[in-house]
Amino acid sequence: MASFLTDLAKPYVEKLINGVIAKSSYICCFMCIAKDFEEEKARLEVERTTFKQRIEVATRRGEDVQANALSWVEEADKLIQEDTKTKQKCFFEFCPHCIWRYRRGKVLANKKDHIKELMEAGKELTIGLPTRLPDVERYSSQHYMHFKSRESKYIELLDELKDDNNYMIGLQGMGAQEKLH
Repeated sequence: MASFLTDLAKPYVEKLINGVIAKSSYICCFMCIAKDFEEEKARLEVERTTFKQRIEVATRRGEDVQANALSWVEEADKLIQEDTKTKQKCFFEFCPHCIWRYRRGKVLANKKDHIKELMEAGKELTIGLPTRLPDVERYSSQHYMHFKSRESKYIELLDELKDDNNYMIGLQGMGAQEKLH
């Protein structure tokens, strides 16, 4: 009977012990967590600088910068601005504040993982998209001034276009003259 109870309680006790060890690491290894976070933050800062340079190059080439690339930079800026204060004491500065260390260690560990994910996502992001080509509206003839001297050539060209026997039509004239209608 006793072995049955120990076998029943064994997985729960293991989970409890593993949970306590994992949670206590936020308190005991707080300085290591803060140091690791600072190292990841330095790597992210280098990656952000490179990413901003890629954005500038895409902008100079006339490409449109994707919105997710700009949001990546904003998110990286927020993580880089994160304060890694490591000193917090209680009882008139005599002992470390364990609850604060636990909470802060957990936050820094989560943000360190978030930095790693962000760096991986940044490597896969495409930054620039080719800009749209100018539409026909840009070259429309709304500001075109119609001259009577062009009227006869215009009618001639339209007649030639309607003729199915013509395979090539051209307009001949002096250089530097507007021949297109």
